[in-house]
Amino acid sequence: MESPDQAAANAQPPAPAPLTAVVRAGYLHGAVTIAVTVEPQQVRSQVAPAALTGVVTAQVVAPGDVLRPGAPVLRVDGRPLFVLPGDFPLYRDIEPGDQGDDVAALQEGLRAAGFFAGRTDGSYGPRTQAAVKAMYQAAGYEVPRATVEVPVPPAADPQAGAAAGGGDAAEAEGVPADAVPADVPDPAGTRTVPGGPRVLRSEVLMVGGLPATVRSLAAVGSQLAEGAAVFDVTVGDLVLATTVPGASAGVLAVGAEAVFAGDEGDARASVTAIDHDAETGDARIVLTVSEGVISAGITYTVTIENPAGEDEAGLLVPVTAVVSRGGVSSVYVADGDSFREVAVTVAGQQGGVAAVEALDPDAGLVAGASVRIGPEAAGAPADTADATDG
Repeated sequence: MESPDQAAANAQPPAPAPLTAVVRAGYLHGAVTIAVTVEPQQVRSQVAPAALTGVVTAQVVAPGDVLRPGAPVLRVDGRPLFVLPGDFPLYRDIEPGDQGDDVAALQEGLRAAGFFAGRTDGSYGPRTQAAVKAMYQAAGYEVPRATVEVPVPPAADPQAGAAAGGGDAAEAEGVPADAVPADVPDPAGTRTVPGGPRVLRSEVLMVGGLPATVRSLAAVGSQLAEGAAVFDVTVGDLVLATTVPGASAGVLAVGAEAVFAGDEGDARASVTAIDHDAETGDARIVLTVSEGVISAGITYTVTIENPAGEDEAGLLVPVTAVVSRGGVSSVYVADGDSFREVAVTVAGQQGGVAAVEALDPDAGLVAGASVRIGPEAAGAPADTADATDG
């Protein structure tokens, strides 16, 4: 049996209870998840200089191969096209005895390829010539040679002179000892013999950034002319990259850390560049992998835990838990059945969440604690004696 008074009492709403929220540790700006694709850090295209013409007759390397200094990359009209590191293009065919800045660049390129150990003096002398010859021989090609005109004694028969005095005459003109005379009688009393190795600018390309990975090559049968694409290479490590609308980049900052599932388990990366396109407004985001294994061309989903690159995680509470009176901000921390006021500084707020720090580190404002929220927090709680309406 239930009395009318008891029934009326049971129909009454329960006594109001304060609303609370749990303090959590984290970053003010929440995690961001984006899809990124593995790309080379930089792509460089090599175009043919004016001297490089002819038909591509063979590809010596293939896409994906590492292009190293002193290696041939193509054959053009049946002759090799070598690459040497350097940003100084050859502007002439270099003959024995030539001097200049282009010779110095050639010497540095041959040094990087491991063929030259002499002094960089800008003089195309015996040591540099020997290095050029070694580069051709290592790749299995005959080195181009200069030609030298040597005199024939007036009374001597040209054929006899070739047999008897060719070696001495060649040495007198600085012809290398391994040069083989090609006797060509001349009415003026001279004959032509091969001289030292020469460098044809149609067979040697100076390329910056070697070694590099080959991305594409001129097709066999294609005609090379000035400005035609010879090959593309990728330089630097693989990176994760994506392009998003500028507004989607939000607070993302350089240095923000990301986690993702790599080819062999968990991996980590960091944002190293955010480039905004002034015309489209898009933002290109680049991340560099610090841990883990990735593969070229694969798309990964990364989670950026701290997109704004905050120095450290803070304590986060709802904005409605913060009370400001007289220039002092406070939160009310649950302490048993009551609440106590804790003065705080507010580092910032985003999306209804505030980052706070207690002025007194021993005040008990820690992750996992409960704080009062809602209209009750804005006024002076009845059970908090030192709270006053502002």
